[in-house]
Order: sequence, then C-alpha cells, then structure tokens
Amino acid sequence: WHGEQPDIASPAVRGIVTASAHKLLFDDDAAEVTLTDANDNAIAMDASGVRHTRGNQSLMVGDASVSVNDGAMEVS
Repeated sequence: WHGEQPDIASPAVRGIVTASAHKLLFDDDAAEVTLTDANDNAIAMDASGVRHTRGNQSLMVGDASVSVNDGAMEVS
C-alpha cells in the first residue's frame, strides 16, 4: 500500500493501495477479491459471482442470473 496501512488490513486481508487511492484487496476470510478505483467504481468477486458497483448502481452476475440494481431487473 501507499502511505499508512489501511484499517481493513489484517493477516486474512491483504491488499495494494496506490497513491491515487486505487485498491486491490484479497480477503481470505470472506473468500473475496475486490478492485476499487478512485472514481467510485468497484468490482468484487466471491462465491456468489461478480458484482460491479458505481455509487448506488450495481450489476451482479451469478451462476444462473444477472441482476441490475439489487433485483430491479433480473435475467435468469
């Protein structure tokens, strides 16, 4: 990481934080990898699928469905 160690860092949570506030976190407890940029975009990958968020907008791609904005639109 760049600068101070992030609050979320622990033996089970490792990551990279750049000077521009881009973050790549590996959370072994949650079995999740999260990529976040300085523009409020995030991609998280875990057992339930891949989730992209920007602000309050979201797109979730699971094994058998795609959900937009927490179920406002769903394709299965």
